[in-house]
Amino acid sequence: MIKKVLAISVLATGVVLSGCSSDDDDAPAATVPTATPGVGNSVYDNIVNDANLSTLLAAIDAAGLADTLDNEATDFTVFAPSNAAFQALEDADPNDDAIAALIADPTTLSSILTYHVVSGTTDAATATAAAPADLTTVNGATVALGLSDTAGTGLSIGGADILIGDSNYDADTSVGVVHVISAVLLPPE
Repeated sequence: MIKKVLAISVLATGVVLSGCSSDDDDAPAATVPTATPGVGNSVYDNIVNDANLSTLLAAIDAAGLADTLDNEATDFTVFAPSNAAFQALEDADPNDDAIAALIADPTTLSSILTYHVVSGTTDAATATAAAPADLTTVNGATVALGLSDTAGTGLSIGGADILIGDSNYDADTSVGVVHVISAVLLPPE
């Protein structure tokens, strides 16, 4: 159900955007590098390449954050909720439409997703040395980085266990880090 709603939302967004064009036909064409998702070293590429993050990928695309996270000139650390984390959010909703409601509200979705991102690279060693600490997220709110007795990494973020530390795919060339986490984090209101 979640994947169908997200796929339909992403498809609908693509159809709407494909119908948009510039009215300035005399403007010179801008040279914009074309990114191929999944082929590169950005955190977005790492998310594209992980089947366990397909729901997050669809949410990032629906919120219009793909270009930001696909920027290899900027380091980000993404605390990436797994597909199971999104399913738990859906299961907790008595109407079974939590994800559909988020997709219908790109502003709220963007706020939630940017609450999972911090600027710079926070690898497992750095996080362990810093914990406990408050990290400032891209959306401006802080999230607590702490120690966990239940996670294999021994770390948690916002109360969610960090399941995989330093899960970026090529530590020597990747930009930023993707840490898979056990829950969807909700920013303070």
